[in-house]
Amino acid sequence: NSSYRRPRYGSVSAMITTKVTSGGVPVSGASVSVKVRDPGGTLRTLTATTGSTGTASGAYSMRSSSLRGTYAVTSRATHNGSAVSASTSFVLN
Repeated sequence: NSSYRRPRYGSVSAMITTKVTSGGVPVSGASVSVKVRDPGGTLRTLTATTGSTGTASGAYSMRSSSLRGTYAVTSRATHNGSAVSASTSFVLN
């Protein structure tokens, strides 16, 4: 889990990366949906597709007005009719 400092001005981004493998081999072309829930309950969704390394990344921006606290992150990858999810969190101080 990571932590970030809320900016006084502008914004700061949390780079969220999802790695998809099958039997230890990277999966290319998987659809990834990342849901980020802020401490107030607001949900934002990022979407991406994995590349040849099996990774998909997206930036979640936080502004000076963003709520401090724990942000819950759930990543769901879908490929060839199969789906898998994983969860983590980060803190904005």
